[in-house]
Amino acid sequence: MFVQWVWEPKSLRTLASHYQTGATMSDELIERLVASRNTSGAIRELRQVFRGIYDMDIHRITKPGTIDVVAHYNELSERVALANYGGAHVFKAATFSHIMQGYDCGYYSFMWASVISADMFSARFSGQDSDAEAGAAFRSEILQPGGACDPSASVERFLGRAPSNRAFLQTIGLN
Repeated sequence: MFVQWVWEPKSLRTLASHYQTGATMSDELIERLVASRNTSGAIRELRQVFRGIYDMDIHRITKPGTIDVVAHYNELSERVALANYGGAHVFKAATFSHIMQGYDCGYYSFMWASVISADMFSARFSGQDSDAEAGAAFRSEILQPGGACDPSASVERFLGRAPSNRAFLQTIGLN
């Protein structure tokens, strides 16, 4: 969620400065930086979809040796992420460390979190000055309960409606 604020011009004016002079970014530079946010956005998200599918596929294996993980990684990356990693002699799957670090078929949640955070930010914070009411609602509905409440219910209470993917699609340039 907090990454959304980095792209707000007001935040960039406050947080970013030259490391030597301390000068803040010019409005022109901020405008160009914000405009660059969607550069390769759809390709980046295709990579996330690919990784989520690969993670689920690998965790569905019930009998060792029934799938060639390198071939499957390469075929899936070409089909979904539009990326060719060089064939059978390249073990690119070994660089996808998330699948061995406790995510256990949950990598897709990164993309879902991006969808939810874009929706919450767009609905309650985007383009607005600090809104104490929205901030208090975010704290009480999202942060305070942590894992003690159903996260979907918390998000719906915060938004006042079911989540939508519209804001996410806009953040990656697919209006």
